[in-house]
Amino acid sequence: MHHQIVLAELRRQRIQLVIMPFQDGGVGECDFNTRTVRASWDLSVAELHSTIMHEIAHIGLDIFPPDDPVRDAESEDRCNEWAAEKLIPDAMLADALETARDEREVAERLGVDENVL
Repeated sequence: MHHQIVLAELRRQRIQLVIMPFQDGGVGECDFNTRTVRASWDLSVAELHSTIMHEIAHIGLDIFPPDDPVRDAESEDRCNEWAAEKLIPDAMLADALETARDEREVAERLGVDENVL
């Protein structure tokens, strides 16, 4: 299900996707000029979908990482919120929150990483 959502959003926003190794331990990045999202090939499927949608949010919402660490954290939170809105249906979230033991289990049930919760 998530791969269809991710691919549809890439197409809708005309964003290119590159899956590649990251030498510095990073998981994803975006290039506003070329409208390209790059994600690490070392990620799980849930991490990959979450990372791609997070990076799409940077481009789609024109959220450039600011130099200020507080504003940067707010920007990253907004991108994660957008990714969650796209990837997690409300009904599934409510059910997972009611029945899961912890945040990790909620994320696992929803097929996303913990950053987008």
